Amino acid sequence: MESEVASVIDVAAVAVTDNPALEVSQPVAVLNVKAELAVFDPVKLALAELATVIGSTQYDINTGAGEKVARELRGQCVTLRTRTEALYKTRNAPLLEAQRQMRAVKAEIEAGIAPHEAKLDKAITDKEAAKEVERQARLAAEAARVDALRARITAVAALPAKAALLDSSGILDLIGPLQLLDASSFEEFEDEFEGLAIDIESQLCQMMQAAAGREQQVKDLAAREAKLQAQREEDARIAVLRQQIADIKAWPLKALSMNAARTANYLDDLLLTSLAVFSGELHQEAIDARAEAINQLNGMVEVKSLAEAEAERQVEAAQVAADERARADAEAHQRQLDAEAASARAGRLFKEQQDAFDAERQEALAQQEAERKAIAQDRAKLVKENKDAQDERDRVAAEQAEQVRLDAQAVIDAAAAIKAASSPLPVVEPVVPTPAPWEEKRVSERPDDLAIAKLVAAHYNTPIETAISWLSTFNAFTVRGVIAARLIEEMV
Repeated sequence: MESEVASVIDVAAVAVTDNPALEVSQPVAVLNVKAELAVFDPVKLALAELATVIGSTQYDINTGAGEKVARELRGQCVTLRTRTEALYKTRNAPLLEAQRQMRAVKAEIEAGIAPHEAKLDKAITDKEAAKEVERQARLAAEAARVDALRARITAVAALPAKAALLDSSGILDLIGPLQLLDASSFEEFEDEFEGLAIDIESQLCQMMQAAAGREQQVKDLAAREAKLQAQREEDARIAVLRQQIADIKAWPLKALSMNAARTANYLDDLLLTSLAVFSGELHQEAIDARAEAINQLNGMVEVKSLAEAEAERQVEAAQVAADERARADAEAHQRQLDAEAASARAGRLFKEQQDAFDAERQEALAQQEAERKAIAQDRAKLVKENKDAQDERDRVAAEQAEQVRLDAQAVIDAAAAIKAASSPLPVVEPVVPTPAPWEEKRVSERPDDLAIAKLVAAHYNTPIETAISWLSTFNAFTVRGVIAARLIEEMV
């Protein structure tokens, strides 16, 4: 097979490589380039002369003559350019044809070579690619082996960083496997691993000891913190209990604005309050606080009950007094009606008597003329006396009514002051009654309220509170009505 391949290579070499006809050592002289370019020499000379003329000619383009000169020179340039182009085309056409034919032959030869070259090139390229794949596989396997060894070494080197996140037992779990690693398994990195393993193991042992020390410190701190927390909780519990004791002590203050019934219910709530949460000296302190609060509340209940009973009694007394005033007003009104009726009867009787008297007088007018005059005089005198007596009675009644009103108002003011004081007055011993203003003689000065109350209490042999209650219902209008009724009865 190899001899056949060699024979094919020799034949190909004779046909191509060793063929003298295919040697190209020097460029082929197809034409005389200098001779062909010499045809442009007259054009170059003409260009030089034209450039000299243009450079030396002076003209003003803004004038008609100057513009004509510029146009003439431009025409010479156009003529020289067109002649150069025609000369180029004339001399270049044969060259372009030769080049076209040579490119066609070249393309034909290359088209014949291309299939063979492509086939051979593909076979050689495929072979080289297969070899490269094998080489890359070997390199990859070697790199993977080295990377694996390096990764193991890197993992060992990273053990301290990993141990930094572990406790002492976790670090101990890292030291054991490290000691069991076989150095020979690291192949060409055996020496590097052995040095690294010694250093890493030493670091891990130190870290384990340090971690154990920190763990012990943490345990000690946790124990102290637990103890402090327990103390804080106990202090908080005691503070809460002391606040509860303070609340028990303040219990009576909350009942100040309550009535007796609510205060009693409040006291029952305190009695039902459990003291089981208290212990030790706090238990006794809570018992004492509750006992003191109970005593205070009991006193408050008693005082409020008495005050409320007194208030109710005073309300009842006021109602009784009001009823008495109403009754007295009704009686006075009735007496006034009776007095008016009596006055009317007296008027009718007087009229009847007058009529009878007139009749008798008419009958005995002649006989009693002298007697009539005497009677008339006596009657006029009587009327005047009656009028003077009535005026005096009215004046005395008015003075008595005003005095009664003033005395009653004083008594009412005294009763109001006594009510406001909310404490019972001492019982006063009876005293000798003072004569009334309309009896015997008028006193020089008005007595004070307390003297009036004492006088009424002594006269009726009753407590002074009852006398004050009576006086508080005093009605001057009723008294004036009674006095007026009596005066009318006396007149009748």
